[in-house]
Amino acid sequence: MDTHTVLDDHLESSGNIGLSISSIQSLRESARWAKFIAIVGFVMVGFMVLASFFMGAIFSNLAGVDESFGMMAAGGGIFMTIFYLILAAIYFFPCLCLYRFATKTKAALVAYDTNGVTEGLKQMKNYFQFIGIMTAVLIGLYALFFFVGIIGGAFAALW
Repeated sequence: MDTHTVLDDHLESSGNIGLSISSIQSLRESARWAKFIAIVGFVMVGFMVLASFFMGAIFSNLAGVDESFGMMAAGGGIFMTIFYLILAAIYFFPCLCLYRFATKTKAALVAYDTNGVTEGLKQMKNYFQFIGIMTAVLIGLYALFFFVGIIGGAFAALW
Protein backbone atom coordinates (compact mmCIF):
# COMPACT_ATOMS: atom_id res chain seq x y z
CA MET A 1 0.00 0.00 0.00
CA ASP A 2 1.32 3.48 -0.87
CA THR A 3 2.25 5.81 1.92
CA HIS A 4 1.17 9.41 1.58
CA THR A 5 3.64 12.27 1.78
CA VAL A 6 2.79 15.92 2.32
CA LEU A 7 5.21 17.92 0.23
CA ASP A 8 5.23 20.85 2.65
CA ASP A 9 3.11 22.35 5.38
CA HIS A 10 2.77 25.81 3.81
CA LEU A 11 -0.47 25.19 1.97
CA GLU A 12 -2.66 28.18 1.24
CA SER A 13 -5.92 26.27 1.58
CA SER A 14 -7.27 24.72 4.72
CA GLY A 15 -7.11 21.24 3.15
CA ASN A 16 -4.10 19.02 3.16
CA ILE A 17 -3.47 16.92 0.07
CA GLY A 18 -0.79 14.31 0.31
CA LEU A 19 0.79 12.56 -2.61
CA SER A 20 1.63 8.90 -2.48
CA ILE A 21 5.11 7.73 -3.38
CA SER A 22 3.59 6.25 -6.53
CA SER A 23 2.05 9.64 -7.43
CA ILE A 24 5.36 11.41 -6.91
CA GLN A 25 7.14 8.83 -9.08
CA SER A 26 4.49 9.22 -11.78
CA LEU A 27 4.86 13.01 -11.71
CA ARG A 28 8.64 12.72 -11.86
CA GLU A 29 8.48 10.40 -14.87
CA SER A 30 5.85 12.56 -16.55
CA ALA A 31 8.12 15.55 -16.10
CA ARG A 32 11.01 13.67 -17.73
CA TRP A 33 8.91 12.76 -20.76
CA ALA A 34 7.44 16.25 -20.94
CA LYS A 35 10.92 17.76 -21.02
CA PHE A 36 11.97 15.37 -23.79
CA ILE A 37 8.85 16.16 -25.85
CA ALA A 38 9.30 19.90 -25.26
CA ILE A 39 12.93 19.85 -26.38
CA VAL A 40 12.03 17.88 -29.50
CA GLY A 41 9.25 20.43 -30.07
CA PHE A 42 11.71 23.34 -29.81
CA VAL A 43 13.97 21.63 -32.34
CA MET A 44 10.98 21.19 -34.67
CA VAL A 45 10.12 24.88 -34.25
CA GLY A 46 13.68 25.69 -35.33
CA PHE A 47 13.30 23.46 -38.39
CA MET A 48 10.00 25.15 -39.21
CA VAL A 49 11.64 28.59 -39.06
CA LEU A 50 14.44 27.37 -41.35
CA ALA A 51 11.90 25.77 -43.68
CA SER A 52 9.97 29.02 -43.86
CA PHE A 53 12.91 30.79 -45.45
CA PHE A 54 13.81 27.88 -47.74
CA MET A 55 10.21 27.52 -48.94
CA GLY A 56 10.06 31.25 -49.59
CA ALA A 57 13.26 31.09 -51.60
CA ILE A 58 12.12 28.02 -53.55
CA PHE A 59 8.82 29.65 -54.53
CA SER A 60 10.56 32.90 -55.44
CA ASN A 61 13.01 31.01 -57.68
CA LEU A 62 10.13 29.43 -59.60
CA ALA A 63 9.69 32.77 -61.36
CA GLY A 64 13.13 32.28 -62.95
CA VAL A 65 12.32 28.75 -64.11
CA ASP A 66 9.19 29.65 -66.01
CA GLU A 67 7.95 33.16 -66.69
CA SER A 68 4.34 32.02 -66.45
CA PHE A 69 4.80 31.70 -62.67
CA GLY A 70 5.81 35.37 -62.42
CA MET A 71 4.21 37.28 -59.55
CA MET A 72 2.38 34.19 -58.32
CA ALA A 73 5.71 32.55 -57.43
CA ALA A 74 6.99 35.62 -55.62
CA GLY A 75 3.71 36.05 -53.76
CA GLY A 76 3.64 32.34 -52.98
CA GLY A 77 7.14 32.58 -51.52
CA ILE A 78 6.13 35.38 -49.20
CA PHE A 79 2.93 33.55 -48.26
CA MET A 80 4.80 30.30 -47.49
CA THR A 81 7.39 32.14 -45.37
CA ILE A 82 4.68 33.87 -43.34
CA PHE A 83 2.60 30.67 -43.08
CA TYR A 84 5.50 28.58 -41.75
CA LEU A 85 6.52 31.34 -39.31
CA ILE A 86 2.96 31.51 -37.96
CA LEU A 87 2.87 27.72 -37.58
CA ALA A 88 6.21 27.81 -35.75
CA ALA A 89 4.94 30.52 -33.39
CA ILE A 90 1.76 28.56 -32.66
CA TYR A 91 3.75 25.37 -32.02
CA PHE A 92 6.25 27.20 -29.77
CA PHE A 93 3.78 28.07 -26.99
CA PRO A 94 2.61 24.56 -26.09
CA CYS A 95 6.25 23.43 -26.11
CA LEU A 96 7.11 26.25 -23.73
CA CYS A 97 4.28 25.30 -21.35
CA LEU A 98 5.38 21.67 -21.44
CA TYR A 99 8.99 22.63 -20.74
CA ARG A 100 7.96 24.86 -17.84
CA PHE A 101 5.82 22.04 -16.41
CA ALA A 102 8.78 19.67 -16.58
CA THR A 103 11.35 21.97 -15.02
CA LYS A 104 9.11 23.35 -12.27
CA THR A 105 7.71 19.95 -11.34
CA LYS A 106 11.10 18.22 -11.27
CA ALA A 107 12.60 20.98 -9.10
CA ALA A 108 9.60 20.98 -6.77
CA LEU A 109 9.68 17.22 -6.31
CA VAL A 110 13.36 17.34 -5.40
CA ALA A 111 12.69 20.10 -2.83
CA TYR A 112 9.33 18.67 -1.63
CA ASP A 113 7.73 22.01 -2.47
CA THR A 114 3.95 22.00 -2.89
CA ASN A 115 3.88 25.50 -4.37
CA GLY A 116 6.40 24.45 -7.02
CA VAL A 117 4.31 21.41 -7.92
CA THR A 118 1.29 23.71 -8.12
CA GLU A 119 3.14 26.05 -10.48
CA GLY A 120 4.19 23.09 -12.62
CA LEU A 121 0.65 21.79 -12.77
CA LYS A 122 -0.58 25.26 -13.76
CA GLN A 123 1.76 25.07 -16.75
CA MET A 124 0.33 21.66 -17.59
CA LYS A 125 -3.17 23.17 -17.39
CA ASN A 126 -2.05 25.97 -19.74
CA TYR A 127 -0.68 23.36 -22.14
CA PHE A 128 -3.93 21.39 -22.23
CA GLN A 129 -5.99 24.58 -22.44
CA PHE A 130 -3.97 25.76 -25.46
CA ILE A 131 -4.20 22.36 -27.17
CA GLY A 132 -7.96 22.21 -26.41
CA ILE A 133 -8.58 25.64 -27.92
CA MET A 134 -6.52 24.77 -31.00
CA THR A 135 -8.45 21.50 -31.36
CA ALA A 136 -11.77 23.36 -31.16
CA VAL A 137 -10.56 25.90 -33.74
CA LEU A 138 -9.43 23.14 -36.10
CA ILE A 139 -12.72 21.26 -35.73
CA GLY A 140 -14.52 24.50 -36.52
CA LEU A 141 -12.35 25.06 -39.59
CA TYR A 142 -12.94 21.48 -40.76
CA ALA A 143 -16.69 21.99 -40.36
CA LEU A 144 -16.48 25.27 -42.27
CA PHE A 145 -14.44 23.68 -45.09
CA PHE A 146 -16.86 20.77 -45.23
CA PHE A 147 -19.83 23.15 -45.43
CA VAL A 148 -18.15 25.29 -48.10
CA GLY A 149 -17.31 22.10 -50.04
CA ILE A 150 -20.94 20.94 -49.92
CA ILE A 151 -22.19 24.36 -51.05
CA GLY A 152 -19.52 24.50 -53.79
CA GLY A 153 -20.44 21.00 -54.96
CA ALA A 154 -24.13 21.92 -55.03
CA PHE A 155 -23.44 25.01 -57.12
CA ALA A 156 -21.15 23.06 -59.45
CA ALA A 157 -23.88 20.44 -59.97
CA LEU A 158 -26.34 23.17 -60.93
CA TRP A 159 -24.14 24.49 -63.72
